[in-house]
Amino acid sequence: VLKDLADAGLDAMNIDIKGDSEMVQKYCGVDGEKIWRNAKIAKEMGVHIEITTLLIQKLNSKNDIIRKIAERISNELGDSIPYHISRFFPHYESYNHGLNEPTPLNCLYNAYDIAKDVGLKYVYIGNLPNNGFNDTKCPKCSKLVIKRKILAKQELNLDINGNCKFCGFPICVI
Repeated sequence: VLKDLADAGLDAMNIDIKGDSEMVQKYCGVDGEKIWRNAKIAKEMGVHIEITTLLIQKLNSKNDIIRKIAERISNELGDSIPYHISRFFPHYESYNHGLNEPTPLNCLYNAYDIAKDVGLKYVYIGNLPNNGFNDTKCPKCSKLVIKRKILAKQELNLDINGNCKFCGFPICVI
């Protein structure tokens, strides 16, 4: 199916990685290894990949889970794969499972730091508008190359080839 989609024009995917393989199996009833395998296959086919984790306190916000995810992204897909850590907000049935609070900001910032410490170049915090953690900085010169404002770009410092306007480093986001 993935090949058919790529042949039909699929050129980008955002893949949800909910947690480590054990957590994904327990709460989603899915073999997490299949998700990783398909992410690798898609990348090998030239599809732009981005990974997102909805961070839920008490479920997947532990340091070791975040580190495992970030390390797998880096080791299996590459350190230039964008990683989005999104804030959870409770609604509907989440209350029935004791998930009554939004993800605390310190959990989000901690997860961001872990992913950056692992070596991921493009780490973002989502569901937290206008926080600076949605912007893209050049991994080489650290200058702001894309400033975002709720689902839009506000400032773009890339050349025509998608490289940093300041130092020429290729920026691997779309």
